[in-house]
Amino acid sequence: EIDRILPLIQKIKKESNVVISVDTSKPAVIRAVLDEGIDIINNVLSFENEIAYNFYHGTDFTYMFDSEDENKVFENFTIDSNIYLALTSVGVIVINILNLTKKNKKIPHWVDIVRFTSVVGTMLTFAVVVCYLGFVIGFREMYTGANLFLHLVNPVLGLFSYIFIERHRTYKFWYACYGLIPVILYGIVYLIFVFGIHAWKDFYHFNINGLLPLILSVIILLTFGIGYIIIMTKRQINKSLMISKNSDNSLYHNAIESYIH
Repeated sequence: EIDRILPLIQKIKKESNVVISVDTSKPAVIRAVLDEGIDIINNVLSFENEIAYNFYHGTDFTYMFDSEDENKVFENFTIDSNIYLALTSVGVIVINILNLTKKNKKIPHWVDIVRFTSVVGTMLTFAVVVCYLGFVIGFREMYTGANLFLHLVNPVLGLFSYIFIERHRTYKFWYACYGLIPVILYGIVYLIFVFGIHAWKDFYHFNINGLLPLILSVIILLTFGIGYIIIMTKRQINKSLMISKNSDNSLYHNAIESYIH
């Protein structure tokens, strides 16, 4: 975006004294165009971005407010996936508490799958930020304020809890396909609202340079890959725990036999 608009701004500045306005919400772009001496920043995100706000000092700007913004919070997969993870976390805690009074303490199969898909969803958010959005929008913005928890802390804690703390069944690798369900459902909604009825902007920049089909394909493969890695890691952890448990039982029986003899 910087490479695209800076030459135009510089050319206009040389030939005219007209007021120049730049429509952008990206901190790096705001800083670059302010350095070129443009007159107005048209940032529809207003004060939502703390980093961008810091660049405004000493510059005239107009605050814009959309009365419908509070109704758009669920349009972001980041928010949706984190809420989904939180709900499944509460569900697993409740089930484990109820299981304290039962002999069969296994978590229901459908709960296992739902929990797995929530962990995959937040890890997809983590991976997309690391591999794509961090370079497009900026890593500093992606890990500032609440974004630090949404993009890093929550996904990592959810993954750690699922793999090392929670007791779940061991699945075959093709169960990674279940992790695609939330992503595909959100993707359908995103495509309809962005490119169908144009109710949302392409705020994830998926159609940058016309690469939408490629980016969507990469996201699908990345989601499956994340699910596969989680399943294989969980299988290995469960296997190690089983070997350790069997080893402890064997030592116990050998000790009993030695004592008897």
